[in-house]
Order: sequence, then structure tokens, then C-alpha cells
Amino acid sequence: MNGIVVDLGGAQGIVPPHEMELEWLLASPEPGGRFAGYVTAVDDPLVMLSRFGRRQRRRRTRRRETALAAMTARLDEPAERKVVPGVVLTAGEQGALVALEDGLITGLVPALALESRPYLTAGHRHHFRVIGQPMDQGRHIDVLLWPQPGGV
Repeated sequence: MNGIVVDLGGAQGIVPPHEMELEWLLASPEPGGRFAGYVTAVDDPLVMLSRFGRRQRRRRTRRRETALAAMTARLDEPAERKVVPGVVLTAGEQGALVALEDGLITGLVPALALESRPYLTAGHRHHFRVIGQPMDQGRHIDVLLWPQPGGV
């Protein structure tokens, strides 16, 4: 499972990326820092955690579904594909992981695009065109992206 593992003092919890705020994902708490959040499920040996209460999680889920639907509505029409701003979380041999919609949606820029765009580095904001959805849903990537010329 993808996310940030949290030590609960004898037990371990995991916070999925889409449940966290973008700033928390980028800076993550210091080692030994305290987690303030909610237990959402117990699945031995991990406890599922969230930074948000039940109502906030429902609102975030609706926002995420709406934003994802808007991004992927016209993928079959190349000229109509959506351009969205995002923050590069990591960039490496596999491509660049990008946070969209304040961390609610995760995008991947293929490694092929990074060869001619060395400016795509972690922590920087850029515009990206949504070009598709990943075949492998197990990677926790919502959309495939291509960088637009110029930054945000």
C-alpha cells in the first residue's frame, strides 16, 4: 500500500497520499513528530489513518471525484484535453510524480518527457496536460500528464 507510515507507539498506521494535505506530503513531519488524526480502519498489521474527520473525508472524496471526472471527461478528444496546474513531488527514472488539486489527485509524467525537460524538479509548480489514465490501477496514479511549455 502506498502512503506515509506512522508509528503509533507499538503499532503502525498508514496515511494514504490522497488523505493528506499537499504541504504535509512535501515537508512531512520531523522524525518522532506527533500525528494528529483519525483511525478509519483496522487491517492487521496496519491501522488506516486520516488527517480528516468523517465529514471532511466525504467532502474531500466528492471534490476528488468531481475534479477527476472533469480532467478525464474529454480524453478521447486530444484538442480538448484539460490543462491543470500541479506541484512536482518527485522526479526520477520512472517519471515525475505530480500532485494536482492540492494533493487530491496524483499524476505521473512519463520518463520520456523528462529527458527534454530537466526543469521538472521536486517542489516546483508547472502546468500539465492530462493525456490519459494509467493501465495499472495498483500504482495509485490517477492520470498521466505531459508538461506544458513554461511554468505556472
